[in-house]
Amino acid sequence: MSLEWSREDGVSQVSLSDQADLSIATELKAALLQAFAPPATALTIDLRNVSELHITIIQLVWVAAREACAKKVAFDLLRPNDTDVINSLIDCGLTLPSNNAPEPAQEPAA
Repeated sequence: MSLEWSREDGVSQVSLSDQADLSIATELKAALLQAFAPPATALTIDLRNVSELHITIIQLVWVAAREACAKKVAFDLLRPNDTDVINSLIDCGLTLPSNNAPEPAQEPAA
């Protein structure tokens, strides 16, 4: 599990990898608070290398998306490559971009 965070000229990027669990929740929250500090203009959360997401991390990503909208900060979520992670995010109500990643599993038609 790892979290990398960078910011330059109001543009922030948070990258998560491996198993994003409770052990990084405090660090992620702090990074997101810093990302929205003025003069915030854009935030990218990179989930491409995540193999597992704890519900608390999903909640923090969801809050970041809402906060970006409220503060008029450009927000980009780089879609995970793991289908189970994609399904977890969709089940929690997050809209994911369609970027070269597997589509989520669909329920079979009745």
